[in-house]
Amino acid sequence: MLGEPVPELDTKLKKPSLPLLLDVLAHRNVSFGAFINDKERVLAENDLMPINYFAKGLTISKAVGRVNIFDVSGNGLGSGTGFMIGNNILLTNNHVLATKADAVNSFIEFDFEMDENNRPKSSVLFGLDPNKLYITDEALDFTVVYVKQQSEAGGKNLSEYGYVPIIDTVGKIKEGDAVSIIQHPSGGRKSIALRNNKLLALFENFLQYQTDTQPGSSGSPVFNDKWELVGLHHSGVPKTDAQGRVLTKSGTVATANDDENDIAWIANEGVRISRIVAFLRQNASTVHKLLLKDIVGTSSDTPSNTGGSTTPTDTTAPTNNATIEQYYKNIDMNGANLFEAFSQLLASTHKNKLSYKPSQHLYPSVDKHSDGKLRSIYSGKSFTAEELRMMDEQIDVERKARFVELASREATMSTDALRTALDAIEAELPYNCEHVVPQSWFSKAQPMRGDLHHLFACEQRCNSFRSNTPYQDFADYKPKQVPVSDEVERPECGKSENGGFEPQFNQGVVARATLYFLMRYPDNISNRYDKTRLKTLLSWHKKFPVTDYEKSRNAKIHAAQGNRNPLIDFPKLAEKIDFEKGL
Repeated sequence: MLGEPVPELDTKLKKPSLPLLLDVLAHRNVSFGAFINDKERVLAENDLMPINYFAKGLTISKAVGRVNIFDVSGNGLGSGTGFMIGNNILLTNNHVLATKADAVNSFIEFDFEMDENNRPKSSVLFGLDPNKLYITDEALDFTVVYVKQQSEAGGKNLSEYGYVPIIDTVGKIKEGDAVSIIQHPSGGRKSIALRNNKLLALFENFLQYQTDTQPGSSGSPVFNDKWELVGLHHSGVPKTDAQGRVLTKSGTVATANDDENDIAWIANEGVRISRIVAFLRQNASTVHKLLLKDIVGTSSDTPSNTGGSTTPTDTTAPTNNATIEQYYKNIDMNGANLFEAFSQLLASTHKNKLSYKPSQHLYPSVDKHSDGKLRSIYSGKSFTAEELRMMDEQIDVERKARFVELASREATMSTDALRTALDAIEAELPYNCEHVVPQSWFSKAQPMRGDLHHLFACEQRCNSFRSNTPYQDFADYKPKQVPVSDEVERPECGKSENGGFEPQFNQGVVARATLYFLMRYPDNISNRYDKTRLKTLLSWHKKFPVTDYEKSRNAKIHAAQGNRNPLIDFPKLAEKIDFEKGL
């Protein structure tokens, strides 16, 4: 159901410097014990939610926008709601964007909402590119379409808005559970129907719930209480008689002349996300599946394990020889200047320079193993992507609280002191992600900080244990033979001594990632690695062969940011590359 024509956009107002919510979170440790007495009780159903419920909802709402529909002459035809479900992938209803022609001249508009001071934010428009990807189905009433990376006015990158992760499992919600819907009702500013809405029924392809929606809400995400996506809102459910005829509020059979507001609506309906994923997995072309990798996976999503010194190698990851051959087509593999040739290739093809957001760019797909889990790069401990995402969200909350406190003292601090304090907060509260080339070595500069080729899932304790020391081979260190399937707490991350570190697992993996960094960013870590340490990296590369896990990562990173790691594609070339040129 399309809403009103798109009103003129307000692009003059500045964004607020700090959401009011962070003020609340900054004081989240206050004790509420004084306000509790023995007469207070939970009445009826328990509707209590942890305070970070709001923070999570606010974060995920960034990916929801208004779909503005225009014709070729620029006339506004209406609007709906849509939301990002992967890198550059927008999901909305078929009846919002029914054809490619509808999408060509249309836009997704983010930040069309009020700030905490009840002032309109400056909204941002991104164009659609249906020629790159457009898949729709009328029966399931959904459309996925590619969104351009840069905003129409420039200055904004699509990755800033993130996406709603797809959890391709059933059972995320049951009848009677609460749902929440983030929407642009009647084409207006972003709103939410929050929790006081119950799931009424689950059907094969659809789910029905009680909630408040209006025209323009079509294409809205439907969430459960964990902010997991369970449905794509698409229509209201009218009351009908025994013959299936739609009834009005007065009990008469509706006619074409009746207004929508006269209909006796009894529920709203959404499309089950698992059914949309199943459709895409079955019907998307091979090329489109590469773009939809965050949603449906790819043929290279089934490789891998930890790939270290004590773990077996998977055999399920196919190699796309045509893709590899095309990427290196201008490289003379027998040339005398392979280091320079690869260095130039890696830089020129690094088209999409990603921000450092592991919960968005690393955990959902890139670093997954063949069983769908993530494994800490040094200890081998298993996690789900959702577990690490939620841990990092909590870290964000804690960091922001510390930043708020720091901001109150900013006026009394020098620039250097402030920078040092910010670095200390991030070091004390790290993400569950490891830069094999530590951030302090390149001053947290981009694009190094967000380069996926040297980012790996890593539990906080191992991240802190290694600190920022270079890799070193300890002759007396023999990692424990712990099976990769063992889910018990792993006591070891590796050995750290005298300014060096050797991981328990994945010596070959981290060596190849570091050697990639030397080629991609020559002269950046010359004060950390010398010829002796370089010899260690090359020794590990030779001793621990390339795994299917690495091949999978390489393919997915190639799709995400544009470049590849040559040492994964051609391991034997390491003998011909003069890596000292990178020191």
